[in-house]
Amino acid sequence: MPAINIDFTGASAGGGDGTVLDPGIYPAVIKSVKLSDKAGQSGYKYFRVAFEVGEDKTYASSIWSLSPGALWRMKTDLVRLGIEVPDGQFEFDPDEPVGMECMVKIINETDNGTTYNNVEEIVSPDYAGADSGDSVGWE
Repeated sequence: MPAINIDFTGASAGGGDGTVLDPGIYPAVIKSVKLSDKAGQSGYKYFRVAFEVGEDKTYASSIWSLSPGALWRMKTDLVRLGIEVPDGQFEFDPDEPVGMECMVKIINETDNGTTYNNVEEIVSPDYAGADSGDSVGWE
């Protein structure tokens, strides 16, 4: 295959737009929910959830693992989005949350020298500390 000329001007090496947000609570919109092709570290597949965060629409992401021990996280986030999740079998459509507005708790994580915006959780819409950056302490 012949070489291709690519202009990487302005492209970050870590994904997203390279903007690192201060940890805290921000308004966001879910842009995509994609099922992994392979199992993750837990041995189970997972959903990667992409968000546009704040007025600048900065990229952030979250993982919803399908590991039985981690399903509480996905269920909690879906319930906070207003999606009814029963106890037991559930037919999940990954397109359903796309476009939903929410509030997210952003934390920073560093991997191989690159800092990323990670969504630690979706917070309840009535969370009183949304402007303070306080941690959220409920399930």
